[in-house]
Amino acid sequence: MSRIRLSLLLAVGALVVTAAPAAPSGSILPAAGFYQGYDSHHNPVRFYYSSQRRLLENIEIGGEHFGNATVSGAQWHHTCNGYRRDRCTRGHWTARHHVAGIWNDPNQGGDVHFNAVWKGNTIAP
Repeated sequence: MSRIRLSLLLAVGALVVTAAPAAPSGSILPAAGFYQGYDSHHNPVRFYYSSQRRLLENIEIGGEHFGNATVSGAQWHHTCNGYRRDRCTRGHWTARHHVAGIWNDPNQGGDVHFNAVWKGNTIAP
């Protein structure tokens, strides 16, 4: 193999390695407990994650109840499950103690992003 071909092969190999995607969210082990944060409109976000039930429980954003959502790996898919079924959430863990998510009203369009961090297994009301 010529030096030019070998150099080209090594360059392509380096490009493939550096362009590799980040670890999949399934490799993150979400911490069980209470999470709190804010959405992009500065509304408070709260929920509890049960690792045994693989369930986000009592999702509340800006005083609105969004119900529960089933977690698969380190994410939950678009779920409309609350007192008002016109409020939906979806999201994923970016790290063991951090969640990035979105809530929306599918009838009106538009997504609102939120972030929440783990606060432990007990939390003051």
